[in-house]
Amino acid sequence: MTLTQIETVRAARLQLIDLGDEKTAALLAWALEEPSTPRPSTEPPPQRDLPPTA
Repeated sequence: MTLTQIETVRAARLQLIDLGDEKTAALLAWALEEPSTPRPSTEPPPQRDLPPTA
């Protein structure tokens, strides 16, 4: 996430707190704490629309 995106999420979180929506504000706080790099998955990647093999 860019610095601008992080600042936007933080501002949105504060607005949600002001409006009394603590659950959604907590989700935004959690999103900011998560690493921005994807985690390796144990599942194989989804199969895209590949051309049929002959």
